[in-house]
Amino acid sequence: MEDAVAVIPGFMSRTCDHIGGCTAPGSRSSGEIAPVHFFGVYDGHGGSQFERGVACYGDWTQKGRECGGITTESDCS
Repeated sequence: MEDAVAVIPGFMSRTCDHIGGCTAPGSRSSGEIAPVHFFGVYDGHGGSQFERGVACYGDWTQKGRECGGITTESDCS
């Protein structure tokens, strides 16, 4: 497996208090809904463990929906 990168802008929409109790830049309060972005870098040394993880966890978009807040207005399809 080679090195890889994943970028999913607008992966979920959550209130900031659900993801650390912060106030997102440009937000008036921690209760305001804001987009959450996903960035991942994989160094290619995972081999079969990475493939097993993908098999176990499957579609990350579906997991986001199950967590209660994936946005459908992202740049990713």
